[in-house]
Amino acid sequence: MKFAKLVKELRERRGWTQVTLASFLKVSQATVSRWEAGDQEPEFAHYQKLLELAGSDDLVMDKRGGWLESEVPVIGHAESGAWLPATEWPEVERYRLVVPPHPVYPGIFRVGYEIRGDGADQLYPDGSIVLVIPFHVMLLESTREVRSGDRVVVFRRNHQNLFETSVREYVVATDGKKWLVSKSSNPLHQLPIELTAVNYSWTRKEPPEPGGPPQVVIQGLIVSSFRNE
Repeated sequence: MKFAKLVKELRERRGWTQVTLASFLKVSQATVSRWEAGDQEPEFAHYQKLLELAGSDDLVMDKRGGWLESEVPVIGHAESGAWLPATEWPEVERYRLVVPPHPVYPGIFRVGYEIRGDGADQLYPDGSIVLVIPFHVMLLESTREVRSGDRVVVFRRNHQNLFETSVREYVVATDGKKWLVSKSSNPLHQLPIELTAVNYSWTRKEPPEPGGPPQVVIQGLIVSSFRNE
């Protein structure tokens, strides 16, 4: 990706005009226009200031405008069968993981989840970290929708207003039914979840009725994973 495109992408992600960006960097609007047109490259000091436009996914660039690495916030953990009061850790428990750029999605916001237990051990052993692009970000940044075969992070909420975060594979069967399939060696976690009009919800504010199935939300697409040997 050329630097000219990166400047425009980072600016637009903040909802800024060229004039606003110019004011932030203490340059003229004409200078920003030349950067985005590819007619001029910024001074190195301006490259560093542009990092602030990357939001929580702090991107590090070289002078040619290529991504060197990024810091991704690890905000929670995925553990099948663990029902907790929240899907994310408190701010004080979060940390940042320095990772290489993603070859397909450079510059798109990602979050990390630790894998705990054997709920997805056929793909990600205990202690792995998966990096996820939230689907609302994916739709805004690349218009990509969830596809059969995607590995996804899933939130479920039960009638006690407790949440389970797990990793599953999204599968569309030949009959059109949609499933979230376990990739666990543990029989306790292997039951697939069918997505239906009853349980699949992004917007419901209230938990399900007692005796009803947990609500299900596909939080995001897994695009990378890391683990220690």
